[in-house]
Amino acid sequence: MSARNTSPVSHPHASDSHTFPPSALAHLLAGLIAISKNTSRVTPDSDVFPGEYEGNKVICKRLRVRTPAGQRNTTAEVTWAINEGLLWFYCQGPGVLCFLGFYICEEAPFGMALYLVSPHQEAGTMLEYLRLYKGNSRRVSLIKDVVEGLVSLHEKGVIHGDIRGCNIFMNDAGHAMIGEFGCARLSSDGPISPSRHSVGAIPYQPPEHLDALLNDKPVIPSASADIYSLACLIYEMYTDLSPFHEISPRRLPSIRACHIMEAITTDKSRIPLKPKEGDLAYHENGLTNEIWALMEESWDRNSQNRPSASAIRGRPLFTDVAD
Repeated sequence: MSARNTSPVSHPHASDSHTFPPSALAHLLAGLIAISKNTSRVTPDSDVFPGEYEGNKVICKRLRVRTPAGQRNTTAEVTWAINEGLLWFYCQGPGVLCFLGFYICEEAPFGMALYLVSPHQEAGTMLEYLRLYKGNSRRVSLIKDVVEGLVSLHEKGVIHGDIRGCNIFMNDAGHAMIGEFGCARLSSDGPISPSRHSVGAIPYQPPEHLDALLNDKPVIPSASADIYSLACLIYEMYTDLSPFHEISPRRLPSIRACHIMEAITTDKSRIPLKPKEGDLAYHENGLTNEIWALMEESWDRNSQNRPSASAIRGRPLFTDVAD
């Protein structure tokens, strides 16, 4: 692996631009991480690099925040990374991707960089993994893993806010784990100001969030919003398509997101398009009427009518699945 030159910061409090709370310092990784020069994943808000730490493969995520003038805002990057990392650490438990800690180094030309470090997952994301598997049994088992993760998060008062296929990772034992806590919030935090960056990917967000964004109202994170997104993830697992894929598929992502928001908030009965009986979802991936009914229940416009993660976990569909 071709690694870039980095110099670990020995005393992060020495920087005048950044203040590291003691809670963050407690999760600071010692020693050098060899971080690749090449990204393994790029999102609108982050760059993800493979690395090596103490002889093990790791994934190093660095947030990317711009000022109104288009320059890197390293102060905001570090602040957001600390918040994400501390919440991620608090969420450690069943069905959640392991957080190894923070890594701080000096990098030209931006100065200090803060990375969120997790173990490398050879099997990649759930969607990459499922391309190798047909049939229903494997999918039901993975849904159970994600539900277990949501039960753990919700019992701790954490709302993930961005449940979708690319944020679910596979470990070596073949179990699914929830990762990417950039949109996560404590339910006790209450409403958050309306912003495209205050919620996760638009096609996976519940109507109440989209309505708030369109009307410039506060977004209220909730466990029921995660359940709506879970149903969208299940849809993706069986159809190999994102929810509302039929809406403006050839438009730019930002334009398409606006069209999806308008369609869902205007048509109160709009849910993701049901596959036809002869589609891949049924004849190859094993979609059943029971699973589709669960999705429809989880897409209920009245968020209070959606089942909780613990209620879903207790259904025979999942209790009969071996761990």
